[in-house]
Amino acid sequence: MKKTGAQLLIICLVLLLLIPAATTESYGNATDTLTFKIGYYGWSPEDYVEKKTFKVSEIQSLSSGNMLAYTYYDRSGKRVGIDSAYGAKLNTLLDKAGIDKGSINALAFYTTDSGNGAFATFTWQELVLTDRYYFDNLAAAINKDGKYVDSKAKQELWNNAEKVDVVLAYQDSWKWYSAGSEGAKPSSSGMQTANRFRLCFGQSNPLDYRTFQSAKMVETIYVTFSGTPKLTADRSNLDGKVGSKHKLKVTAAVADDALQQKVQEKMTYSSSDESVAKVNASGEIEYVGEGDATITVRSGDATTTVQVHVGKKDVKKEEPRKGDTVGSGKGGNGKGASGSGKGIAAGKSKVPSSSRNVQKPKESYMFVLSKDAGNNLKQALKKQAPAEQASMSTHQEKMDNKAEQLEIKKKSNAVKGATGAIAGIIAIEGSLFGFIRFRKML
Repeated sequence: MKKTGAQLLIICLVLLLLIPAATTESYGNATDTLTFKIGYYGWSPEDYVEKKTFKVSEIQSLSSGNMLAYTYYDRSGKRVGIDSAYGAKLNTLLDKAGIDKGSINALAFYTTDSGNGAFATFTWQELVLTDRYYFDNLAAAINKDGKYVDSKAKQELWNNAEKVDVVLAYQDSWKWYSAGSEGAKPSSSGMQTANRFRLCFGQSNPLDYRTFQSAKMVETIYVTFSGTPKLTADRSNLDGKVGSKHKLKVTAAVADDALQQKVQEKMTYSSSDESVAKVNASGEIEYVGEGDATITVRSGDATTTVQVHVGKKDVKKEEPRKGDTVGSGKGGNGKGASGSGKGIAAGKSKVPSSSRNVQKPKESYMFVLSKDAGNNLKQALKKQAPAEQASMSTHQEKMDNKAEQLEIKKKSNAVKGATGAIAGIIAIEGSLFGFIRFRKML
């Protein structure tokens, strides 16, 4: 069946639509904002903290306004891509976002040019700290075998190389050229915003194969900081008693203050021996048994430990019950008392036979001669009395009689008993003084 002219025209149009464009790039949907998030290695994207979100107008205001050019070598396709772009430097955006560039380890550019989104990840060293260039006339200097046309062409590439900055472009025009093509140059024609924001980073050498890492429609940049947060507990060693508790306080030294709360939220606590010490989700430690345990605190890959020693539970000391006897020296049992004066000691108290079977009273008393009386008696005893006047035994008998007469009968009333005791001491001392005066008369 013959095809009409109209049918042929339709077929041609369909074929044109199905054949991929040879010189230009297809476009997707543009993003309207560019967000920077910060975090640490090992964190999931959901854990990263938003630091700054830029609108298109803000990025435009941070742009120099000059058109920039970038070359990319595609080894697999034996072709060269040239991207003409307007955008803001990555370094400028990081400064405006308040991100410490000295702490950055890597950057992951999340793109929406695929159905599920994708990441193009670079270390800070390879993306920013490595010198990158635009190589003029690159397509003509490389043949279809992926080699330089000659050594002269290679040398000219380096002679004319232009160092370029890493840029997030809000408008660009990407075009492909086959290897060996002459006259491939950057151009402002065909500028589009559909691929914003595009990451433009250049080449470290003419054959640097980085095309596969080209990222377009970047909507979020995940900035990963070096190392991990440093966790510090308020105490590295704890001593406690069974039944008591301690609230552990842990702080984190982080690369950015915005991360402080997230690091705290991610902290988990565990005990090496829960029969000794238990710890809950908020860091409160409960001492449950004697022994030693280690409390471990984690936040992502960051950890710190606290050593715990648990001793016996304190037993409350009971105070003496009312009426209990508290002894003092050997005299505490009521049998006698030691005096504070040298060489003076009270002998055993005589107890009337009529009271020997009486229940022992709760109170006990200790009688001690005064210091003056003791010294006077000591001096008097040094003298010898003539037998015909008075003997020591005679006066001793008198003293014993006095003591018998003044013997205190303790009553249940403690106050009356104490009063009687004092009167007895006074009487005994009076007799001693009489004896001393007698001795002095000799």
